[in-house]
Amino acid sequence: MPKVSSARFVDRRRLYNLRMAGKTHNYVLAAGLVSKNSHAVAYSAVSTVELWLKYHYLPEYMTALINNAKLGKKKHGKDIFISYINYARRRGILVKPPDVNRSGTTFLIEDGNILFSLAHIKYVAAQAPVVASFQPFLSVADFYERVKVETTTKTGKKSSRRPSKTQVLALVKSGALDSFGSRNDVIAEYYRCRKKKNEEVPHYADAEWEAFEREVTGLCLSKPPLMMKYRDLMRENKWKAVGEAGSVKKVKIFGRIVDIRPHTSKAGNSMHIIDISDDVDVQTFFVFQAGKEAFFEAISRKKVLAAVPLDHFQEESSFSETCFYDDRGTIDVVTEASTQEEEKNEAGKGNVAESTDEDAGRRIRRLPV
Repeated sequence: MPKVSSARFVDRRRLYNLRMAGKTHNYVLAAGLVSKNSHAVAYSAVSTVELWLKYHYLPEYMTALINNAKLGKKKHGKDIFISYINYARRRGILVKPPDVNRSGTTFLIEDGNILFSLAHIKYVAAQAPVVASFQPFLSVADFYERVKVETTTKTGKKSSRRPSKTQVLALVKSGALDSFGSRNDVIAEYYRCRKKKNEEVPHYADAEWEAFEREVTGLCLSKPPLMMKYRDLMRENKWKAVGEAGSVKKVKIFGRIVDIRPHTSKAGNSMHIIDISDDVDVQTFFVFQAGKEAFFEAISRKKVLAAVPLDHFQEESSFSETCFYDDRGTIDVVTEASTQEEEKNEAGKGNVAESTDEDAGRRIRRLPV
């Protein structure tokens, strides 16, 4: 067996350059495999082709990767599948929600974008080929009447069965029936088609529908992620996407505050742990006691849109992936038109601090959009 003759630290990710003790790289490993230069060349050739395809045909390349991420497998399951989709979104590719008239049983390319698959909707996978075989549909009623599975019993008796209520509701939650109206209208029409007595028709708020969508698809695709919606604003102010937080030691990232939780360290130090997301990535950072007052003057509650200055802990030769709020920087708070009235109401209840002229002195900049 070959022995490692030396190891050299490469970078902060702790990759190592190994130099083998021998004239060639033709070695028989413990598993009986042969490691040789030709083996490395073969992999390099494949990698070169994939690199070319990825550069010139990114939507097609990512669609192929997504379609080959097998759900239910630990190694290539849901996490990998979602990471591929988010990578595509990070690169500016629009991933469209499923559509009962246009989607198939795999992810498809549509106008240079990626169209979500019916087979990747939770509870729907087994029925996806059946639904696709009856396309197109004119209405919810048309969908209800025509989509049926023909079955034959052992005695030769034929019968038909519609998709279950759970499966249809999953299609509604995913946005696959949005072409027929709002989700509340669609679900009401479906219940009318069922003609079940004493069946109460549910009605949900937009936030609930978004949560349902994430439940059945793993993402919210019915609205563009923040990093795409505010791309021009981010470019103008030189803000970074959440996924770029680890690119430099000091960075200002833009996103929505999704979680705020108090924490006490083992040494007894009080702090807060914050999660910020741009609908694609999530970054966790610390707010220490010294910066607490300035941070919470700007970020008074969850769901606030803001660009937050972050810093990373210094290590020997680089910086750590763990970051914290840099209280010497300026927090840029973005107020969406749809939330301005909500913030006024919250301020009236005493839950939100109103904007004052002192904000500039506290390193806060408020940007209504």
